[in-house]
Amino acid sequence: LAGVSGEASRTAGYLALGEWGTIVAEAETANVVLAPMGKGALLMVRRDRSIPVGLALRFAERARGAAHTWLEGQGA
Repeated sequence: LAGVSGEASRTAGYLALGEWGTIVAEAETANVVLAPMGKGALLMVRRDRSIPVGLALRFAERARGAAHTWLEGQGA
């Protein structure tokens, strides 16, 4: 996943979309949700295709909140 955040930021800049917040990739066997977690950190949530994409996004938002809280506790 090295470079995903940089590429997403660069693409959003080229398209004048502002900062990127989430990328959803749908594959044959799974859905993957990627979200930035501050400098140099990236959250990835993988869910089976039987889980609707909207629910996968909700799982990712919950995980993002928990990760944010944990990172704050680590002084990051």
